[in-house]
Amino acid sequence: MLQIYIAFFKIFIYITLGLVLNKCRVIDRRTEIAMANVLLKAVLPFTILGASQVTFSSEVLQGIFAVGGFAAAYCTISLLVIYVFLRRSRMTADEKRITSILMVFSNTSFIGMPLMQELYGDQGLLLASVFNLISNLFFYSVGAIVISKKHFRVIDLISNPVSLVSILSIALFAIPWRMPVFIQETISLVGDMNVPLSMMVIGSMLSTISPKKLFMDIKSYNIVFVKMILMPTLALGLCMFLDRMIEVLPVTLITIVVMCALPPNSTAVIFAEQYDTEPEFCARAVALSMLGMLFLLLFWVSVAGKVL
Repeated sequence: MLQIYIAFFKIFIYITLGLVLNKCRVIDRRTEIAMANVLLKAVLPFTILGASQVTFSSEVLQGIFAVGGFAAAYCTISLLVIYVFLRRSRMTADEKRITSILMVFSNTSFIGMPLMQELYGDQGLLLASVFNLISNLFFYSVGAIVISKKHFRVIDLISNPVSLVSILSIALFAIPWRMPVFIQETISLVGDMNVPLSMMVIGSMLSTISPKKLFMDIKSYNIVFVKMILMPTLALGLCMFLDRMIEVLPVTLITIVVMCALPPNSTAVIFAEQYDTEPEFCARAVALSMLGMLFLLLFWVSVAGKVL
């Protein structure tokens, strides 16, 4: 339990630092985009690659398949159920598009994987990267179609370094060969920037949102409730059932709950702005969920750690 509080204290400091740097004009919008690109195209791939070098075990391999299977089922079922539910809603068509994506897809890249790395080391990071891989497959296909109202482009998927390295890492984990120590240490040095850099980007993003507009949007609260309360509640119930039926590592079940409890994927804001699909509404909802994360995510990590 103490480890969880220490991890969240570090995260809080990193987020606060990003917020302060933005207010002091050290970080601006262009810097945010540059930092995000460095994370997605360099730091995060190195971090995932380093996680592949953990000691092989059949239990972890079983966890990889379990997390991957759950992620695929979660994305498929959630998208269908929320689509049917929103058909009767009075929101505009674009608001429905944004809401459905934000309620389903988690911020696995910037928050999920750094958090699991901080809490459970390379094993937690490897499992989180599997969830992230499956989530990205759906997000850059179905999610991109929903937000952009255009056809799916394979190039958007295969050009994503995080997805490509996730596949490579699973393959490297499954084979007996391990990289020399000096290579592992070099990869780790780059990967160690993942947690502080990603949280600083999140903090910088939060500093630009108007508090009045942020807290007066009822639709954003609905997204936070479904994404960060309802979804993890259902996931926790399922994991408790599975824990009694089959023998599985606790970190596998905890990963599933935490991935479902994350705030929405912040990349949706970029898509919404690019295709003019309610970008302000999307940004408010993501920002509100990030504020809620400071309390709700700590709650779910604590509960999952005790129950599972």
